[in-house]
Amino acid sequence: MIRVEEVSDPARLTAYRGQWDALVARCADASMFDTFEWVTAWIEAFWAGRLLCFLFFWTGDVLEGIAPLLADEHGDVWCSSSMVCPVNRHGNRASVISAGNAAAICGAMLAYLQQSRQHVRLAFRNVLAGAPVFSALPATAAAAGMSSLVFPSVSSPIVRIAGDWPSYLKSRSSHLAKEVKRKVKRLQDAGRVEIEMVSRGDDFSRTMGDILRIEERSWKAERKVSLDLMQGPQRLYETFARAATGNGLLRSYVLYLDSKPVVYLYGVTFRNEYYALRTAYDSEYGKLSPGVVLFDRVLRDAFEEKREVVDFGPGDESRWKHDFANDVRAQVNVCVFSPWSVRCRCCGACEHRVKPFLKKHAPVLVKMRDRLCPKV
Repeated sequence: MIRVEEVSDPARLTAYRGQWDALVARCADASMFDTFEWVTAWIEAFWAGRLLCFLFFWTGDVLEGIAPLLADEHGDVWCSSSMVCPVNRHGNRASVISAGNAAAICGAMLAYLQQSRQHVRLAFRNVLAGAPVFSALPATAAAAGMSSLVFPSVSSPIVRIAGDWPSYLKSRSSHLAKEVKRKVKRLQDAGRVEIEMVSRGDDFSRTMGDILRIEERSWKAERKVSLDLMQGPQRLYETFARAATGNGLLRSYVLYLDSKPVVYLYGVTFRNEYYALRTAYDSEYGKLSPGVVLFDRVLRDAFEEKREVVDFGPGDESRWKHDFANDVRAQVNVCVFSPWSVRCRCCGACEHRVKPFLKKHAPVLVKMRDRLCPKV
């Protein structure tokens, strides 16, 4: 028998830290975005002063699952009047996790919400395709008299690491290896190149000024999406950097040219995988391709350290990310709703019919949308 406990006060989450960590360790499909450190940092940055509806699923004294839900009444995170997970463009994957019977956790979640809420609409964004909980959710929803919608989300280009660095380069195009070598030499010819790797919160605080200077001089500043202009994302990265110091999650890089900060990468490690969360470069040095040079270093480090995966994350469709990548992580959006919800039915028609039609027959409009509404 699964017992469901709801937590609405963020201050209470610390009491669950030990069981939360143990659950994540038992969940084979849990990601860095499901950790206590990340979720609480996200809540502090984007949901401060607002109530939660986190559900903790227990079998006796053992925590079997967590549904980190938020009541997104105004669509601040995604779909208005829905229960959503702490996911936005700055924290792109957090979801329901289960170490036991995924279908049982889904059933307990839906039963609890149907009993405690008058209307239930769940919207899960950017979940891994094939994740046990979300594979079980459509059938569980149907058994509970609810409808569901599953549609593709943005995928993450990744590098699956096997073998050594020379073997990996041979697996990519010969053009890529030559281009990277040429760009590294061109940057070195322009001045003294230094790359600092940051793994401690106090070191990150010291380099935060350099990171903000890079953001201020990047294309993101022109489009009003740089960190110095957005308090939430800045708070997220600073808070998580402090929290991640104790367990070795933080691993960020800053590249300097003649002591001037030119490009940075905010990244973390989890279960021997490297997540590249945010990057920016000084537009003045764009012709020197400093981002490519920095990612060349990051990938070399990952091979040397025998990581399993480097995840570039969803977002901008940079050509060089896809040139480096040798695989992708498919992600989907999953919604559960009342069968009488006209809005959700219309959304389903849009996702499954209208958008594929436009993508096939009006690619110019899609490119224009991406240009006017960049993913950051």
